[in-house]
Amino acid sequence: MQFKLLTWDKLNSADKDIYFSYIRNNTPAEHREAAAALLAAKNKAGVKSREGEGKLDPAERRAAQNYEDNRAQMSKIFGVQFPAWERLSNAAKAVYLRQIVNNAGLQQDVAFAKLGVQLIQENKNLDVNGKAKEQANIEKRQEEIQKAAEENKQKLEKLQAAYDRNRTGGVPGTYLPGNIIKMIQNNNLQGVLQYLRSGPKEGGKEAVGGSEKFLQSLAQTLFSLKLATNIKYVDSLPNDDLAQYDAATDTIYVTAQGLTASTVLHEIVHAATAKIVNLYMTGKFKQLTEDQIRAVEHLEELMYEAAASLATTHRNAFEVVGKNADGSPRYSLMEFLAYSMTDESLQKR
Repeated sequence: MQFKLLTWDKLNSADKDIYFSYIRNNTPAEHREAAAALLAAKNKAGVKSREGEGKLDPAERRAAQNYEDNRAQMSKIFGVQFPAWERLSNAAKAVYLRQIVNNAGLQQDVAFAKLGVQLIQENKNLDVNGKAKEQANIEKRQEEIQKAAEENKQKLEKLQAAYDRNRTGGVPGTYLPGNIIKMIQNNNLQGVLQYLRSGPKEGGKEAVGGSEKFLQSLAQTLFSLKLATNIKYVDSLPNDDLAQYDAATDTIYVTAQGLTASTVLHEIVHAATAKIVNLYMTGKFKQLTEDQIRAVEHLEELMYEAAASLATTHRNAFEVVGKNADGSPRYSLMEFLAYSMTDESLQKR
C-alpha cells in the first residue's frame, strides 16, 4: 500500500515530528524535502515496523526514527560519525533525548551537537587534547548554525506576515495547493490555469463567491489563449518582488510568497497583454489590427479616468513611468491592466 500525504490537520504528532525535523530555515527546499521524507516514512511504516520498535515507548520511537533519518547528514555537518541508534550507549541516548521536545529542526541541531560531545567523551582512542579539539570543532559548527538561524529570522518573519495576510484574504489570496505548485515547478502553465479556471471545490461543489468567480472567468480567458509562456519557481527576485514577468524571455518567475491565485494571474495577464501593449507604446501600429489599437486606446482612457481618483491610494496599479507631453504623470498600462483584473480592492473602488 502506498500512502499519499494528508492535509496538515489530519497528520498525527509523529508525522509532524518527522516533518519538522527537516525545517531549520523555513525554505521551500526544506519543505519539499520534509514532505518527501514524511511520505517515505509512512510508506516504509506501512510495509514493516522498524526493528526493535516494540521495545521503545512512542516518544523515544519517534526520536529514534528521526535520529536515523538525520544522522548521515549530521555526521557531515559536525564531523562526527553518529552510529545507529541501537549502538548508542544509554548515556548517549539520554543526552540526545533530553534535547528533543517535538523533533523540530533546531532541537535536532542542539541534540546532535551535545550527542557529538558525549561520543567524543566516550571515545577511548582520543586523549584529553584530542577530545578538547574535537569538542571545540563541534561547538564552532553549532555557533555557525545558530548564526545562520538568526540571520534568517527577519526573512522568516516577513514570510510569515505575508502568509498571514494571504490566509485571511479569501480564496484569491490563499496559497495554491501542493499539486499546483508542482505544476509551476514543472513549467506547466496550462495546468495551473486549468485549476484556476475550475475554482476550489468543497464537497464536490464550487467554494467561490463574487470576486473569485471573476478570477475564474479571467483564468478561463487566459487558458483559451494557449499561451506558450514559461513559468518557473525561484527562491527570490530583485526588490523582494513576489513574482515577475520577463517579456524578453516570455517567462513568469514566482517566489514562495507569490504562490497565490491573484499573484500568479497578475503575471499571466502581463504575459497575455505585453506584446500588444508594447507594440502600441512603441508606435508599431502596422503590426496591430484596428481592433487591437482601439482596445488599447480605450484602456488608456479608462486608466487616466480612474487615476484621477485612485492613483494616490493604489500606487502599484498606477506606476509612474514618465511624463506626458503636458507634464502630467504617464502611467504603466501594463500594471494598470494586471491590477485592475486581479486586485479586488481596486475593483471595488
